[in-house]
Amino acid sequence: MKGDNNNFAPTVGFAWNPKGASFLDRIMGGGKTVWRGGFQVSYDTWFNNLLSNIAGSSPNTLGGTVPSTTSGTAPRGSTGFSGQFATIQATPPTAQSAQSNLFLQPFRNPYTDRWSLGFERELPYGMIFDSSYVGSVSHKLFRSIDMNPIVDPATKTRFQPQVGIRTVRATSANSNYESFQLDLKRRFSSTPVGQVQFQGAYTYAHFLDDVSDVFAFDSTPSSFQSVSQVVGGSRHLDYGNSDFDRRHVGSIALLWDVRGPRQGILGTLVGGWQLSGIAHWQTGFPYTAANGSDRNGDGQSGPDRPDISNAAAPLNTRAVIKASCPTGFGNPDQTGTPCIDPTTVHFIEGSGNPNGKTVGRNALFAPGLDNVDFSVSKRFRFTERMNLEFRADMFNALNTLNLGYRVASRTLTTSPAGSFLDFNQTESVARTMRMRLKFSF
Repeated sequence: MKGDNNNFAPTVGFAWNPKGASFLDRIMGGGKTVWRGGFQVSYDTWFNNLLSNIAGSSPNTLGGTVPSTTSGTAPRGSTGFSGQFATIQATPPTAQSAQSNLFLQPFRNPYTDRWSLGFERELPYGMIFDSSYVGSVSHKLFRSIDMNPIVDPATKTRFQPQVGIRTVRATSANSNYESFQLDLKRRFSSTPVGQVQFQGAYTYAHFLDDVSDVFAFDSTPSSFQSVSQVVGGSRHLDYGNSDFDRRHVGSIALLWDVRGPRQGILGTLVGGWQLSGIAHWQTGFPYTAANGSDRNGDGQSGPDRPDISNAAAPLNTRAVIKASCPTGFGNPDQTGTPCIDPTTVHFIEGSGNPNGKTVGRNALFAPGLDNVDFSVSKRFRFTERMNLEFRADMFNALNTLNLGYRVASRTLTTSPAGSFLDFNQTESVARTMRMRLKFSF
């Protein structure tokens, strides 16, 4: 493998606090504003699992069979069974032996360009406002490619039938992230009702990539197949919303040390209360509509996606392939899968290689997240050194439907009738509570 010796990774940045009596300085905020910006190039390293996968593949690892010499009367095996390992006859490697996770040359280190520009401004009443534009673009990211897919599902014949499975790791994926970030906070300081700390933040962002996990296969046919079989001949057929795309994210955090007596019996009974809470909102996680069948015959049914038949039809309508129907499609949401006109539904089961009507990767979004965590605590002071603290925490205090990371895909052909794009409370994390007593002395 050739070396990669040109990984130049500079980092530059600046911070400017305009001061002075000039008109420009006064416009830019004087001593109460700081402008910041920067640019960085960074390189990722290869992780050990990449090499471990190769070490566990043919011809580096060979297997065989050691038959048991005991009957069902001795379920724990025979005495000295491990001694038979010395006589194991390993299955010799052949051209049909699977070779997985080899490196596709040239295999380079992934790299990321990052940049930011923003300003921070001090406001009245102890408030600080911060805004930033933050972006990044990554190239040569790790991905897995099936280089010898099945091209004839009926006979399981591969593109190169003289050899078996050939999967590779390549450094050919890309990603792009753009965001606008706002932040408003107030330092922990005294008010007429006690000491209060506040912080609110909002981010608008869009994250795109070819594939979000090096171990995942995309739906693009092998690069060895004719480019005419791929939409536009592009290796970026799956470029779309990243698994980590969070379009709108907002949060508010509050810490309130309630004003009250600090000493004596009143201080013990009604003083020492503290309330805090974090409210978090964001748009739902992106997910993919899965075809449910190996439409392009490459032996990988998981990443294949259906086609859009009628974009104006309701999003939760679908049709699956049914050869006995004159239209070629049936409705899986009705008993017996009756025949249906495919132009009346949004999604239809796809066949053959992806085309211009194929659904984009991560083109759908789950319901948004709405979460509030709340806590209350009370400290009882007995002496200077002895005190008792009670604290109660409530997570998802409003018991809202928050799907978490269980949203991955909705399968067109296997989802139960009437539930193709449905979500329910069982996929959410319900309200939980925790209480604690701590005695200090």
